[in-house]
Amino acid sequence: MIAKGRSGANQLELTLHSVELDIKLMLAPNPRSINGDWATHTVVRKSLVEDVASQFKNSRYSPAHRFRSAVYKPIISTILANLLNANNHSLQVVYSRNNLDNDKVYQWVNVWDFLASKGLIGNVVAAKNLLGIKSWAVALPELVQLFRHHGSKVVLSSKAVSVIIRDDEKNTLPVPRLRSRHLKYNRLTKSADKFNQLWNSHTATINKKPLVPFVQRKFKHTLELGGRFYGEYQQMPSKDRANIKIDGYKTIEADYSSIHLAILYAWAGAQLDYEQAYHLDDFERTTVKAVILRALNVESMDALYRSVTLSANPDNQRKYTKYKGARIVHDYRRAKGLKSKPPYKAKWIKSFIENVPANTNAKELVSLILEKHHTIKSYIGTPRLGLKLQAVDSEIMSVILSTLTAQNIPALPVHDSIIFRKQDNDFSILAMRAAFIKVIGFEANIKSDQCNEKISDCLPNMSLF
Repeated sequence: MIAKGRSGANQLELTLHSVELDIKLMLAPNPRSINGDWATHTVVRKSLVEDVASQFKNSRYSPAHRFRSAVYKPIISTILANLLNANNHSLQVVYSRNNLDNDKVYQWVNVWDFLASKGLIGNVVAAKNLLGIKSWAVALPELVQLFRHHGSKVVLSSKAVSVIIRDDEKNTLPVPRLRSRHLKYNRLTKSADKFNQLWNSHTATINKKPLVPFVQRKFKHTLELGGRFYGEYQQMPSKDRANIKIDGYKTIEADYSSIHLAILYAWAGAQLDYEQAYHLDDFERTTVKAVILRALNVESMDALYRSVTLSANPDNQRKYTKYKGARIVHDYRRAKGLKSKPPYKAKWIKSFIENVPANTNAKELVSLILEKHHTIKSYIGTPRLGLKLQAVDSEIMSVILSTLTAQNIPALPVHDSIIFRKQDNDFSILAMRAAFIKVIGFEANIKSDQCNEKISDCLPNMSLF
């Protein structure tokens, strides 16, 4: 099983096909959890998956007299798809060998170990531990060559689910049984499936490397909370998204200004004044905006006051600045494949609000903001407000994607923004405007690389609905 090998130029160099780590080591600089919804598609007659499955069946890693093609082919296909994507973007595929995570985990482990034995992957096995440290792997040159020979690409598996509902621990909940809820779930699934299917005829790349464009909507507890579209490509830094190309064409990213604030005003039956939304005498716009964004995601007013107070503490500001700097250095070193230990993150940092002036009186600032936005005051600090707002912005995005899909226009959603080809700018912006009006009944303010003015100044007065 242990043999000499080297990883590709974009991966870590390994001198062994399989190594075991000390209990506290992980070493993977750019770890990415395995995506179970992915599969491997190849253009040649005999697929790579079939070839690997045939060799696996005749190996000592295959269960004696119990090899089932219907079980192992999907596992092999998913593992290869994740290794292909990782190789494209200098990532490492993180996976579990712990039986507590899945009673069928041994089937996956057998495939990982088989691939390592054939010199196809560098396999780093984590010691048994209670720290959540997992094993990881990368494709070695032999496997990379096979990917190229077979014209391999990542697709969605036939069992992929495009809409899920999860609890607070991210466990998937069953599909609603109540007829009205079940019908809504089916409608949402059909729409997301059509969007994903469109990408089978289009490509997304960054720096000539293929991106996986497929998305999944994730709700929390019910279909009325959350529901945003999540995709692998969203994990890249926002500054890098400007380099994304669709079908080889340059792209634009357009987003809504103050979308959650606008939704709240719509609930109150009013149009938000976008130009004045964050204007407050004696306070910088960045301060007001940061506090308002936090106000829309707290569970109580007391939590908001505490957050502003700790953020205005000069000692906390110094500690936060130090932590942020250390985190930037850590992320940079990990991205370069260098050893680095993440800086200690105090619990209060999660509640810290940037740009709050030192020694600001929390109640005074919050009171001024609530006075300015008295129209929506009753909503602030109510339970799960942030998730309710996400449910609305995700419905807006769903309408946009359905409109674009019907016109064979590929796009990539990023929460409340969307990436599309430059030549699709006019229609896409109109789709964004129309979807916003259709869902909440009021006008949107949309920004993009092409236009940062009022949308009416950039496009003709047209309607899609």
